[in-house]
Amino acid sequence: MRSWQKWFLIAALALFAFAGVPQTPYAAAADGSASFAPASLTELKDGTRLYERIWPFVADNLELSDEEAEAVTAESVYEVDLGNYPKGYTRQFISFIYNYEWIELVLVATNEDASKIVLLDRAASSESGDMFLNTAKLDFSTEGNRIYVWTQVPFRAFESVVELEWGGDRFYVVTHEYDDPTANYYMEKADLLKAKDLDGLIELASLDYPMYPGAYEESYTLAAPTLKLAHQKALQAHKAKDNKKAVAYLEYGLEQYSEAFGTWDYAEGKLAKEDIVGIADAFDADFRLTLGAYVGILNDYG
Repeated sequence: MRSWQKWFLIAALALFAFAGVPQTPYAAAADGSASFAPASLTELKDGTRLYERIWPFVADNLELSDEEAEAVTAESVYEVDLGNYPKGYTRQFISFIYNYEWIELVLVATNEDASKIVLLDRAASSESGDMFLNTAKLDFSTEGNRIYVWTQVPFRAFESVVELEWGGDRFYVVTHEYDDPTANYYMEKADLLKAKDLDGLIELASLDYPMYPGAYEESYTLAAPTLKLAHQKALQAHKAKDNKKAVAYLEYGLEQYSEAFGTWDYAEGKLAKEDIVGIADAFDADFRLTLGAYVGILNDYG
């Protein structure tokens, strides 16, 4: 199993763990043994006291500004168990901290009541680049001495998937992969368009839907070519007396076009000229079909 596939399996379970249900540090594993489930300080009985001791230490050691320090709350500090404790320390805590330049994963160890604290390690980047892209879209899980972290940039699908191993002296990067599912989707769509594979395009749309499509230029640049190909294939199907397929092809093309330009009322005949041609100086004006071309396709659909 590839590392990113392993991450998504673990993350799927983690989503249930962090869905607002109060956590206890220990939970029963499938084999009946004790397994540690990460929990934020707000979920621990001694969480407030721990936060009051741990966070000033972290803020001081990282030399955070007051504004940066105020952004971290007890809810964003988690108790974990990655093992390999220094002598005299029995608990570990992590937090993801945004310092207005990059995001760092910080690991500290404490004794039971956090009267003793030591900074174990900080992690922010690998040879591939920044590991953590956004604190608002971030999820993590742990397994033994490993931590799996997924983050995604704001308003796009570009993501970073990281697997780190705590070795007792520092974090070691096991894997760090970038991916952009939406960019991949549009690359595949472009290839299918080039091959004039309309059935492949329809299958792609049925299996996947791009995240944040409006943030990608391909959402607009590929819309008209898709509708033109659907119209061409529909005419061929109509000529072969397969009107059912012809209608399905055109509906796919019209819906793909609507996703880019909002022409959803095509079936009800409620579209005005402005809905079709858009605004002359709009960013998407050059990507739309002309009024005559779109109306011609719509008439064939009718």
